[in-house]
Amino acid sequence: MNIELACSDTVLVNKFRSLENFNDVAGLLEIKGKILYKILLSRKKKNYVEFTIKKRSGKERIIHSPKKNLSIIQKKFAYVLSIIYNNHSNSHGFVKGRSIVSNAEKHIQQRNILNFDLLDYFHSFNFGRVRAMFKTYFNFNDDVASILANICCHYKGFLPQGAATSPIIANILTNKLDKNLSELARKYKCVYTRYADDITFSTSNVRFPTEIAYRRDYNSPTVLSDKVMSIVQRNGFRVNKDKTRLKNHYANLSVTGITVNEKLNVKRSYVRHIRTIIHCIEKNKSDGNLKRAEEIFNEKYNFRQRKHGNHPKMFDVLRGMISYLGQVKTKEDPVYLKLARRYNEIVKDLDEPSIYISLDMSKIQEKNTFVIESLSYDIVEDDEKHSIQTGQGTAFLLKGIGLITNAHVISKFIELIDLEMEAPKIKLHRSKYSLGQPSKYVEVKYYNKYKDIAILSTDGLDIKKLGFESNEKIESDMLVHIIGYPEYVHEMDISRRDAKIIGERKTLPHNGKSEVRYEVSQTIFGGNSGGPVVNTENEVVAVAVKGQGIHPNEVIPISEVKSVFDKKEKIW
Repeated sequence: MNIELACSDTVLVNKFRSLENFNDVAGLLEIKGKILYKILLSRKKKNYVEFTIKKRSGKERIIHSPKKNLSIIQKKFAYVLSIIYNNHSNSHGFVKGRSIVSNAEKHIQQRNILNFDLLDYFHSFNFGRVRAMFKTYFNFNDDVASILANICCHYKGFLPQGAATSPIIANILTNKLDKNLSELARKYKCVYTRYADDITFSTSNVRFPTEIAYRRDYNSPTVLSDKVMSIVQRNGFRVNKDKTRLKNHYANLSVTGITVNEKLNVKRSYVRHIRTIIHCIEKNKSDGNLKRAEEIFNEKYNFRQRKHGNHPKMFDVLRGMISYLGQVKTKEDPVYLKLARRYNEIVKDLDEPSIYISLDMSKIQEKNTFVIESLSYDIVEDDEKHSIQTGQGTAFLLKGIGLITNAHVISKFIELIDLEMEAPKIKLHRSKYSLGQPSKYVEVKYYNKYKDIAILSTDGLDIKKLGFESNEKIESDMLVHIIGYPEYVHEMDISRRDAKIIGERKTLPHNGKSEVRYEVSQTIFGGNSGGPVVNTENEVVAVAVKGQGIHPNEVIPISEVKSVFDKKEKIW
């Protein structure tokens, strides 16, 4: 059985919306009907393996893991749902691009924070509820709703933890709760988020609104208001009263395990824990007795046994703990960097993966961003000497693709190429960051006038290893940095300006087709055209294109660059 779906997303969406019967479902999942029938009906009681894992509290959680064939079907269906369903903006669990970190970020430096959990979250969703969701939310008939619910649910009638479909099904079924609690939060000037079953309200006000929750005095338990309890119960959930707490900023405030009083942070005990494990490994390794370090680790840190009772591997756990620290405190944090380097020193002569430590973000920007100066270039046409001139712009090196800029910056060169004439090479350099190094001279490889993209040659540059990483995710309210050399003067510093993505735009149509743009909140000055627009992880999400005057400040999504490259376009 193929793991990947062969159809395009557009075809999958159309197939999903047209489901009428069993064969349609089998076709959507690209599996023979008789095989799907066998898995869902003939073998339904043999589809899952059951095991337990320990929770942090020490109690056990039962996991129902689907066997191979059902697992493939569920993964395919989960992908289809992911391209159909738009998660609520305040839901951060099991959503691509969101995490416990993005969930906690919403509550930094708030005066009061309320946390509470939903009781037996996944077991709140039974077969009938899942089936009803497919009928009402997606408007499927009874037969299709039953088939899809059978794919997602355990044969005993509940949503299994361990199935690939369970997270997104749970989010869809919790969408109305998110809407109701978000409305309540807005009404009383609070911030609301949810990560799976973990719900958080916070406010910058001195007093937390009693219309949401309250405590009679400092030592009394937190009580959720009748409004909150009514909304939760009306949506088919129950509150875990043992995990309901309201705290103010004088206490240690945490959201999904991350401290949020002043900035995102982990508990001090977490860092001490990492240091203790590293010290134990360093000591025993220097004594030539690494096995003893593993024994001590298994004795002291046997807090989360894996499937079938096996001990988690020491280096896997340690690497994961350090990586999580970097995710929360950022990969530039000195504590993270020091611990990551100590770990890498330990494993450098062992058969264990190291932790990738990137260059400082600013160094990556300086190394991979180039100036295109406004210069004259001599050409010979009909035995007569002429000159052409580039506009002043910016270019950048994108890993796996090449040097990128706007087509309008080097339009005179592209016009020559389009007329099958020889164009001179274009001079690039990195301002003050390449002093003492020769300038690069590059040629135009691919271009698209309407997308305003040009891709240049990269002679002498290993684009498999060098350049910015990219990320096609771009959306409204995303924080970005516009990098480049606006209004360039000799040996100037690289420009870095913060901005927000405002929303999607379209160019005027050409031959009935418009190109995608995104508007940004920051002015794009002359000379910054062609520069990289990076997200908070320093991944290029767009290319700066225009601004100033009557023009809105626009950027081109990086997916358009990849399209020009993949198709090897030469459109003028």
